[in-house]
Amino acid sequence: MSKNIIYFYFTFIFIQFSANSVYGQKPIKRISDLEISLLKDSLTFEGNAYVFNNIRVNNTGQASHSFNIDLDIPVDWSKIIDQQKLYTIQPGETLIIPFRIAAPLIAQSDISYTSTLKFLMPSENISEEFKMLCFVKSRSLWKISLPNNSIFKQVTSENATFPVLIRNLGNISEHISLSFKDNVGLNIPDILNIAVPPEIDTLIQVSLPADDRFQNAKEVRIIVEASSKSKEKQSAVQVISALNSSLMANKSPWFNLPLTLELSAQNAFTDGQIFTVNGEMTLDFKEDRALSINFQSGSLYGAKGGQSFYQAQYRSKGINISAGDQTGFKNFQMMGYGVRITIPLRKKTQEIQLSAIKSKLNNTSQFTYQHQFTLKKGSFSIENYGFFDPDRGINSYISELLLKRSLGENTTVSLLQAGGFEDINQPALTAGRLSSRTAFQLNSKIKKFNIRSNIDKASKYYPGFSKGLFSTTNDIGFINKPQSYSVFWNMDYRNSLQESGVYENQLGLNKKEYGLKYGLTGKTWSNTLSVSSLEQTEAGVDSVKSSTYKLGLVMNKSFGQNTLNLAVSVGKVSLPGLDSIKSTSFVGGGTFQLKNIGLNARYEYGFAQLGDLYAFLKTGQIPERLNGNLFIENSLFKKTLQLRNQVDFNLNYSDNTKNVSLKSDLIFNPRKSSIQLKISYSRNFNKIGNSNINISLRKNLNLPIFGIRKFQTMEIMLFKDINADSIYNEGDEPLSNATILINGKAFISDADGKVAYRNISKGVYDIDLTLSAQKSWIPRLAYKQSIDVTKETNVYIPYKKTSFFTGKVILNKAQNSKKTFSINNIKIIAVNSTGETFTTLTTQDGSFSFSIPEDRYEVRIISSSFDSSFQLTKSVLIADLKNQSAIEPLQFIINEQERKINIRKPKDN
Repeated sequence: MSKNIIYFYFTFIFIQFSANSVYGQKPIKRISDLEISLLKDSLTFEGNAYVFNNIRVNNTGQASHSFNIDLDIPVDWSKIIDQQKLYTIQPGETLIIPFRIAAPLIAQSDISYTSTLKFLMPSENISEEFKMLCFVKSRSLWKISLPNNSIFKQVTSENATFPVLIRNLGNISEHISLSFKDNVGLNIPDILNIAVPPEIDTLIQVSLPADDRFQNAKEVRIIVEASSKSKEKQSAVQVISALNSSLMANKSPWFNLPLTLELSAQNAFTDGQIFTVNGEMTLDFKEDRALSINFQSGSLYGAKGGQSFYQAQYRSKGINISAGDQTGFKNFQMMGYGVRITIPLRKKTQEIQLSAIKSKLNNTSQFTYQHQFTLKKGSFSIENYGFFDPDRGINSYISELLLKRSLGENTTVSLLQAGGFEDINQPALTAGRLSSRTAFQLNSKIKKFNIRSNIDKASKYYPGFSKGLFSTTNDIGFINKPQSYSVFWNMDYRNSLQESGVYENQLGLNKKEYGLKYGLTGKTWSNTLSVSSLEQTEAGVDSVKSSTYKLGLVMNKSFGQNTLNLAVSVGKVSLPGLDSIKSTSFVGGGTFQLKNIGLNARYEYGFAQLGDLYAFLKTGQIPERLNGNLFIENSLFKKTLQLRNQVDFNLNYSDNTKNVSLKSDLIFNPRKSSIQLKISYSRNFNKIGNSNINISLRKNLNLPIFGIRKFQTMEIMLFKDINADSIYNEGDEPLSNATILINGKAFISDADGKVAYRNISKGVYDIDLTLSAQKSWIPRLAYKQSIDVTKETNVYIPYKKTSFFTGKVILNKAQNSKKTFSINNIKIIAVNSTGETFTTLTTQDGSFSFSIPEDRYEVRIISSSFDSSFQLTKSVLIADLKNQSAIEPLQFIINEQERKINIRKPKDN
């Protein structure tokens, strides 16, 4: 079994060597004391999506620097970068600044462009350029859509058309084939072939014949299928409805949870399985409000091991709240449950932070209050702590004032003044002790000199990590390119602590170190040589002091896309009982990065790590170790499959222990799916030789929150108000098969007179009852109404009995005429005595009808679109419903004029 696993592992590595995608650290340029590199010096573009990159700046010197960055990109390209911002980087600080570039859709594919990132230091008159190779891939990206995917036909016999939009967002021409399928057997062209150029929207009108199938079908569903030459397929559904249709706005009425859920199994096939569920979710509301939840179960199905994590955060313009698992590591170490609150004040120039944490490791708790002010040239904050440890009988209080200030462009100072109080109630000691702490920091550049100084002093009983600590770090550097010189001295000293405090057993190391550094920098390389003297007292061995003299060399070199970093340190320890050979220590190691392969190794002999001296005094063995790792990482199938292999080795020659392990990760993440599968295999090649397989499945879910509605339903009931009280009660009848329009969409009332518009957003909806009138029944109130929907809404609309008359348009065609004239869909208007108008349309045989209140009406036919060959005998007819109990059907007669031929006789000569 073990051999098979090893064979599989090396086969797995071979596959990754054969892949095309590469990752790797990019070359580092050095300017003054700055190490500057790009995350990627070659970018691949697909379409006009923004491609991410960043610049990394590391300040290895002793002075702060200010700089700008800018991008030169090809014409018509786009960029996102803050080119106006002046960045300031402090000594020892690292800045990572992101930027993005996008190629236009019209960019020619399968060629490379060049973009340039400019690194500018105005105050030092320095400019450096970083070239990036931008390769634009040929990209097939097209999409079909139906701009009006739900069409309403008021007259079933009319022809219908619907648009199909083909959008080509790629940079190559597409040849698209369209085919159509429907649920009633309409006569639609089988296949349409369309050529779509890049960056072009092509709109096609598909015609449907007039068909009786629309008469009885609630809706006709047409499936539009599209395919390209590369066999990519897409589909969409077009709905065409007649007068008896019912429409819905949204699929679900509920708010959805954007929940990401991960199920994981650690040690999946061994006896020590641990199953966990991890999840995260963010709900975005209006006005910059959001609620996010993160959780991790550590003991699913009753399995033991692992700690759970739960946290909820609420964010808005006026307050941020975090509840659940919290950590704090400033003055005291806290891992527990609690709440944090942040309140911005006065246009974000002030901020209040509150926190309360109860430790889950022991019976301690912490409360903090911070008020921070942003000034024009700095900041000022007041912070108060309360740390309570009832088991040990110690309550601690701290109040800190911190001021940060800029003095000119190249100098910053900060001052911390704090007071502390310990209230101790123990069997051997009862006391209340005041204490203080003062800290000062200076960073300054004066011409070619850099000065950095930090001093921090806390009195003997100051609560927390700084108890009795005096610490200082100082260095002064001189830069004369390409060389640099600096002198440094550092000290950590802690007063002897008599009684057991909170962390005294961890903080007993005293040391001081001073030395010199010399640096030499080129375009693709840098070297730093240092010599120093270190004196220290080992933690736990207060009576044993050691002196160490160290010589160190650090070298960095870049070879195109490859990098090499080496570090060597030699030391001499002065300690009673050590001979000349044993007192020598050596540390050497480095990192080599070649495309997607990396190697890191480190060899140590002697007292190279904290605690080595203490271990030697107890065992008499000189420490000797070799450790490192080799990794290979890659991606396949357009990053659908990501692979990583790593071998770690750790050999301890002083106690004859060794451990070699390998770990392989496989991540499967389909581009068109929200599922991610991760499989990790690990094996230790030590005496135990155990193997583990961890499996996790991650899925993005959108689950409805039942009880919290996102959409509402409006139900309208139409009824014949027989008793004329405008209330639906006993004796009234439903008005079925009546057509109404809601915001222009047509609905037909069912047998109970009801129309339901489901899952709609809150708002005002316009109701048009013009088409709803039936023989002798019209709306009792206005034909057009508005309904404000703020919740589930039921509306009753009464209809009153009224007069009714019919009519017809009659066409008399000329003998042997070949002209066509349709009497279908002609608009007829009835105007009453007050000027109010009522409108209807003729049917296929020219018939029309009105159900309107009693009055005297002028009935008109709209003839402006008639051909000059067709003439009306009368364009206005009278229907007197007020004075006549019965009206004969009205007739509009249209006659086609005979064609006249003008015959001339020739004249006599």
